[in-house]
Amino acid sequence: MFTAVFRAYQQMQYQAFTVIFGQALIVLFTFVAIGLDWGLAGLFGARLVANLLRLVAGWYLSRRRFIREAVSTDWRSMWYLLKESFPLGINMFVRRFIWRGGIVMLTTILNAQAPGQGDLAAGLLYGPIRLVEQMRIVPAALIGAILPVFAQQARLQPQKFRKTLAQSLKLFIAISLLLAVLMTTLAQQITDLVLGRGLAGASAILAVFGWIILFTFSNQFYEAALLAVGRQWVVAIGLGIGFALGAAATWFYLVPMFAAVGVAYGIMLSEGVVFVISTIALLPYLDKREMGLVTLKIALAGAMTGASLSFFQHGSMFFTAPLGALVYIVTLLVLRTFSPQELEAAVAMVTFHKRLRWIRRRLFKLDAQGMMQGGEVRDQGSEIRDQVFVEGEQSPVSGLQSPVSGLRSPISGLRSPISGLRSPISGLRPRHRPGRGDLGFAQSDDRGRVAAEPGAAGG
Repeated sequence: MFTAVFRAYQQMQYQAFTVIFGQALIVLFTFVAIGLDWGLAGLFGARLVANLLRLVAGWYLSRRRFIREAVSTDWRSMWYLLKESFPLGINMFVRRFIWRGGIVMLTTILNAQAPGQGDLAAGLLYGPIRLVEQMRIVPAALIGAILPVFAQQARLQPQKFRKTLAQSLKLFIAISLLLAVLMTTLAQQITDLVLGRGLAGASAILAVFGWIILFTFSNQFYEAALLAVGRQWVVAIGLGIGFALGAAATWFYLVPMFAAVGVAYGIMLSEGVVFVISTIALLPYLDKREMGLVTLKIALAGAMTGASLSFFQHGSMFFTAPLGALVYIVTLLVLRTFSPQELEAAVAMVTFHKRLRWIRRRLFKLDAQGMMQGGEVRDQGSEIRDQVFVEGEQSPVSGLQSPVSGLRSPISGLRSPISGLRSPISGLRPRHRPGRGDLGFAQSDDRGRVAAEPGAAGG
């Protein structure tokens, strides 16, 4: 809940602090529990106390910097929020089964054939699964920054949402394909470095998981985009179908035929089904011809990278990985996969110290105000600041007041999108006025839209 507050105010540094603080406490308390020989109960207690302190830290930061909590009896608004968030809970639940259920199937099937064989295979499988799961923090961090922008544009600026969606999707596909190629071609070196030479057999499993990254990263992006347009049920349905097909294929064919690698194939099948269903759901918001051409260029860059790395498979990973990334980036630039404005926006996602901002200005020929010299395109910060609507400003629809003026959001004391209802935490007042870079976004109704009508503004 507190993470949602930090994201809504576009102050993700507080979220990062709570995550780092919690993980540091887990490590510290775990060492204490091991040193005092408290056993499994001590390890469980250490994690419990660490997560409780992380919760207290999030509550304190939210209360001091943003809003005060209060008790509400507005049950209808509570039901509305529960109904809208229910698919997200289903998504997390089913995705956990997709990624962990295969271990249970593998152990059960192989132990039935030969006692102990399933446990050994599960040991080879668990390392690659944990490694790829930890890598999913990369798209999660990007989504945390882009979701408020999606939510605002999808309701107030549909055309701009389509453009932002296409640009962001290109970036996600490019990042995920690079990671997939690197992990597949360098699977043996990564296994030796991270898991140890004793688990060398896990390299074949890790190579398959490299291509699962291509699906799971894109699926996380699709989930955020569909949430922004109020169609979060699409991902839940896709995960349900994917889980059913993947589980059936894993149990009846993949594990008996391929053992531990079969579980990886089953996860790939499940995530692939979600990818296809989500892509179809988002096609009305995308230019099919443009995205097809971009996907072809990115695939060509991936093929060039894989071919170049094949000559250095036995070299040091610390040399081949940067070389592969360099070949990939140069190929994308030569093919003009990204426009100068898109490259600028990607670099703008990186926070530069004020003494180092000359790097971005020199790279993209910007003046001191972030304006592109000789053009009309501004930097990402100026673009975002212009998307913030405050009370009394005009809507993008000519002659109409802003659809969010006079409204109050569930985080900053705004009224609920349900007519006549107040949010379950309405009446709260922000103690911290968001800065110029903070984003405000309107809430949607049941269909995920806000009507821009002349009488929408209050006061």
